[in-house]
Amino acid sequence: MLFSFLTILIGTTPAMQAAVNSRLGHYTKTPFLASAISFCLGSLFLLIALYLTGDHIGFDLSVFQNKPWWLWTAGITGAFSLTVNVLVFPKLGSIQTALLPIVGQIIMGLTIDQFGLFNAPVSQIKLIKVVGVLFVIAGMLLTVLFGSKNKRSQITTKSKYAWQFLAILSGLVFGMQIAINGQAGIAMGSPVKVTLLAFVVGSFLLISISRLTGTPIRERLKDVKIGLKTDRWILLGGIFGACYVMLSAWLAPMLGTGQLIVLSLSGQLLFSTLIDQFGLFKAEKRPISVNKIIGLILMFIGVFLVHFA
Repeated sequence: MLFSFLTILIGTTPAMQAAVNSRLGHYTKTPFLASAISFCLGSLFLLIALYLTGDHIGFDLSVFQNKPWWLWTAGITGAFSLTVNVLVFPKLGSIQTALLPIVGQIIMGLTIDQFGLFNAPVSQIKLIKVVGVLFVIAGMLLTVLFGSKNKRSQITTKSKYAWQFLAILSGLVFGMQIAINGQAGIAMGSPVKVTLLAFVVGSFLLISISRLTGTPIRERLKDVKIGLKTDRWILLGGIFGACYVMLSAWLAPMLGTGQLIVLSLSGQLLFSTLIDQFGLFKAEKRPISVNKIIGLILMFIGVFLVHFA
């Protein structure tokens, strides 16, 4: 029960990370620099965690010899997913930013299992999993199309569909990242080290993109420093993300991956609802409705069926 409660608790961190990084993007004026800051702070947190646990930081590059090239893409996929969250959050709100990528993750997860992609063991799709996916899609449609009481819209319908598609795409990419990280973790012998590697690669990539797009990094960092006077929590996004990955790696062997996903998802959806309802972390308030509650319940049932079938 203690581990289950802890898993629900850490499931709130992705929702908090999305909200915090979105606010950070308000000061950086670009999602790339906001994501870069988040990745850098996450890398620092993981370095400290490795030091405190007595594990050495370095690793032998030879472990990747004769390994598939995609083992090195974890940082790229992670940077993409995090940047999309920063872009999507102010457009769609906390709940849609949380649940739309889940649809993509489930679709990609089933595809990986069905065809054994990224060296994953083949697991044929069962009827119960198909039913679970239908529950997820039904819950998503109910929540997204009929779940909001807030009739004000700052974006056109076509633009909204584009943002929603982008959120689902980020889930597809994140689903690949989970499989890739698992294989890279086996190669390196440490899930924390491969997470650190992904964070470092993502940091360099996002900083490079920020420079190439002409972002005045020093000026934006000054704006962030000013923002810290009123929003002292805007630098916590990277730590939230690192905590989620690290604690998930620790809890997975004890609870099982399926139970971990379902329990953490319940925490994520619950806290996303609270963020929208009360405008936490200075997010726009998007009051919850009965349709949205029913949709979230259907999604949770669907995820449960997919992962425990």
